[in-house]
Amino acid sequence: MPATVFLARARELRVPIVKPEPKFVGDRLVGETDGQFAEFKNGRLETDDPQVIEKLRERIAADDGPEGLVEIDKASLAPDASDVLVRLVTANAQETRDILEAERLEWERPAVIQACEDKLAQFATRGPRKPD
Repeated sequence: MPATVFLARARELRVPIVKPEPKFVGDRLVGETDGQFAEFKNGRLETDDPQVIEKLRERIAADDGPEGLVEIDKASLAPDASDVLVRLVTANAQETRDILEAERLEWERPAVIQACEDKLAQFATRGPRKPD
């Protein structure tokens, strides 16, 4: 699952995913379980954990959810792809693979991924280049 990005108005926000539960020894309360929290840093959280994504989506939809919490399309945060596509025009097969790997790890822009895959397919059908 690709990473999902959430933004919050609050710079440091903790949203409970699994609420802490009281811990008892016999009848005596001795603490609580750790629970699990989605922790925003500088108002941003990027996650590929399906449980966290589902819970945050529920909180966004809830009437009492954290104010200013939104899910955004990660591609909308990506810088313009023009520079990468221009580099791709003159890239050799290894450079194209490197661009593709970086793109899949970072931005996941469909246009760049498709251009890389198309170029790699061209290299595969053309075979190795002969020196001039």
